[in-house]
Amino acid sequence: MDWQVELVAIPPPPFGEQARTAWIAGRFAQAGLAHVRTDEIATFSAFLPKPTRRRKHGLDCGSFCPRSIPSFRRHAPRPLVNGDRLEAPGACDNAAGVIGMLAIAHALLHAKFEAPVSLLFLANVGEEGEGDLRGVRHLYKEEALAGRYCRTRVLDGAGAESAVTQALGSKRYQVVISGPGGTAFTPMHGTPNPIAALASALAAIAETPLPPNRATTLNLGTIPWRHKRQLDSRNRSASIDCRSIAPEQLVRLEVAVHRAVEDAVERANEIARGNGVRRNKLLSFAFT
Repeated sequence: MDWQVELVAIPPPPFGEQARTAWIAGRFAQAGLAHVRTDEIATFSAFLPKPTRRRKHGLDCGSFCPRSIPSFRRHAPRPLVNGDRLEAPGACDNAAGVIGMLAIAHALLHAKFEAPVSLLFLANVGEEGEGDLRGVRHLYKEEALAGRYCRTRVLDGAGAESAVTQALGSKRYQVVISGPGGTAFTPMHGTPNPIAALASALAAIAETPLPPNRATTLNLGTIPWRHKRQLDSRNRSASIDCRSIAPEQLVRLEVAVHRAVEDAVERANEIARGNGVRRNKLLSFAFT
């Protein structure tokens, strides 16, 4: 609990995770792991002492990997400990995973456990939202480790009631609908509004049927907004996250997302054309 309190008290803003990573690296170095380091994007890694035997086909590395950065706050509030309960943003997701990994390392070292392969402890950054898995993508592309992983166990969340044993695919989209529609009475009256088209598209996406087994999910995420004195409806965007253990479900959701956006923009433009709006005043959209 003391470790977890220290960890969640360190602010971890996106692309500014170095302070938290430094704390993690220091703890694993004190525990006695070898080759403790952080890379250029603030992802942490450390090895248990390398074994003498080597696994066949060069797959000689097993890893534990939680994501280390749970929140988007630049100023972490003071953690509140109430009995055996810790209250703070990110205390469960995923400070619990990081501290669990540290506890595993201490237990293995204390037991003088000799694994048949090297054990690599990893804490990656940038999993959600704008991070888009940049930490784990970087780890699996790193030349020194690429192709060496024989098994990876991811520690995520606060409990141990369930285990995911299948690969989970993830597709993330940022849709942007652009157009000159605004609030002015003239000359913008009648032009299609990107906010209305985006809202229509998201409503249609939310009605996409999903399998009943909960192995496929679709989440409508952030809609960025910049405050202005007058409402500005140009260039509206939203993030969409699709996840499934079945590749064909990801393809189906991708088609549904694109179709909903295309249909919403076309409906808005069709109404605008009927009102005599010129072509250069119509909506357009893009995916990133």
